[in-house]
Amino acid sequence: MSATGSKSTAIDVNEFVHRGRKRRVFRREEQGNFYIRREVGGRDIWKCLDSPIARIAIANAKSWLDAIQLSTADEKWSRLDPVRSKTPWAGIGEILGRYVERAPGAGQIDLRTANGNASSLRSLLRLATGSESADDLRADILTEATARTYLERARAAGRSESGIKSTLVQARSIFAPSLLYIYDGLRLPDLAGFRVAIKFSSSDDVGFEPIEHSVIEVMESAAVALREADPATWLCYMLMSRLGMRNVEVERATLAWLRCDSAGEWHLDIPETKGGLARFLQLPADLPASTIREIAGEGPHLIPARNPTERRAICQREINRFVLRFLPDRSKCAYELRKWAGSIVWSTQGSEAAQYFLGHRSISTTEKYYAKFLRPVRAVSAADRAAIYGQKKSA
Repeated sequence: MSATGSKSTAIDVNEFVHRGRKRRVFRREEQGNFYIRREVGGRDIWKCLDSPIARIAIANAKSWLDAIQLSTADEKWSRLDPVRSKTPWAGIGEILGRYVERAPGAGQIDLRTANGNASSLRSLLRLATGSESADDLRADILTEATARTYLERARAAGRSESGIKSTLVQARSIFAPSLLYIYDGLRLPDLAGFRVAIKFSSSDDVGFEPIEHSVIEVMESAAVALREADPATWLCYMLMSRLGMRNVEVERATLAWLRCDSAGEWHLDIPETKGGLARFLQLPADLPASTIREIAGEGPHLIPARNPTERRAICQREINRFVLRFLPDRSKCAYELRKWAGSIVWSTQGSEAAQYFLGHRSISTTEKYYAKFLRPVRAVSAADRAAIYGQKKSA
C-alpha cells in the first residue's frame, strides 16, 4: 500500500459494484498486479490487490473496502497500515512485470530473452510448488528448498539435465546482482539460497553416440503408429528428428513460423532461442506444411493442446517417454533426436551446414556435443597415395 496524490495511467481497467457503488481495479504497469484507489482520511490510497488475475483482485478489493467501511475513522489507519506488513514480500507477478519492463534497457537484454527468462521462472515455480499461477506467489518462495524441489521433480518428469540446468540459469538471471536496483520499492528476501550451487550430472556433456541402424528402424516404425495414436507427440518427434529442433522450440512453435518462399518451397522460420541463432529450414518431404496444419488445427501453436501446461507435457514428458523405449541408456532421451538430425546433416551436407541447422554460434559446440560423421570412411589405398605422390618408378 502506498499513499499518493499523483495520478497514474490506468491499464486493464475492470469495473465492479460494491455496496451499490461502482468501483474499478486496474494495473499500473503491464503484467503487474491489480490496484484499487480510494480516498481515506482525505488522502488517496493505492492498494495493491496481490494478484494479476482480475476476479481474484476484485474479491480482494471488496474485502479491503469492507475493512475500511466497517471501521471507525481512527481505526482506518491502524487497520490499513499493517495490511502490507502481513505479507511484506513482493509478488512474483510484480517482480516479473518490473523485470520485463526494465531489464532490456538495464541489462541490454533482448525483450524476447527477457520474456523467456520470465517464463523459465514461472515454469520452475509451478513445478516446484504445484501452483497453477506462479504470479500469485510471494518472493519468499525463492529459497534453496524451492530450487532443489524443482530439480527433483524435473528429473522425475524425465527432463534432461541440460534442460533443467538451462531453466534454472534463466530463472536466476532475473536476480542478477547488476539488475537488483530495478526492483527498488519491491521487498525481496535474501536470495542466496535460491542461487545455491547445484551439481548437475556430467553425463550430458558427451558427444553424440550414433544410434544403431536396427534401433532406428524399430523407432521409425513405431513413429508411424504414433502418428495415428497421438498426432501431437508424433509432430514433436518429427520436428526434433527432421528439423533438429529443441524441445522448447517445439513448444513455442506457431503456425506463423511456416513460410513459403518465392519458389513455392515451405520452410520453418525458427527464431533465435537459448542464445543460439535463428534458422530458416526447408521442410522435409515426409513432413509437409499441410500435415503440420492438419495437426495444429486452429493453432496458433503447432502442437495442439488445451493449455500451456499440456503442451509443455507433450514436448517434454510424452516425447521423452516415447524415445526412452528405444534408447533406454541415453540420459538426454528426446534430445538425442536433435543430435541424430544434426549428425545426418553433418555427414551429408558438411560441418557448416550442421552448425546452421542446429543454430549454434560456434562450430566447436556442434562438433563436440552434437554431430558425428555417420558415413563409412575407407582406409587409405595405393591409388590414394599415387594420386598425391605419383606412381613408384620400377627399377
